[in-house]
Amino acid sequence: MNDIKKIGNYYYITVYYNQFIRLKDLSDFSTAEDLYTKLGFKGIPYYMTYFDGKVYVTEIDSYSAIRSFKLYNDEISQIQVIHDYGPPNAAVLNRKRILGT
Repeated sequence: MNDIKKIGNYYYITVYYNQFIRLKDLSDFSTAEDLYTKLGFKGIPYYMTYFDGKVYVTEIDSYSAIRSFKLYNDEISQIQVIHDYGPPNAAVLNRKRILGT
């Protein structure tokens, strides 16, 4: 897992590699809802923060962006891409190869 936040009645969890889920009970992952597909991620959802009534999620690695969504009574709405860096360029891929990060 990369990050976990409790917002409303759900735990929101980002997982390396390419998973973003939410569930109400941490002891029962069989009830997890797939937010990766619902929110249109292309890379790895990494870090989350919550302010101004929105959840912000950074997306890294194979694709980089900042996404947000509003929650009202645990319902997701107003999904936005705040900034879209897109896929990594040759320099980023080379740096990753050299540094191994």
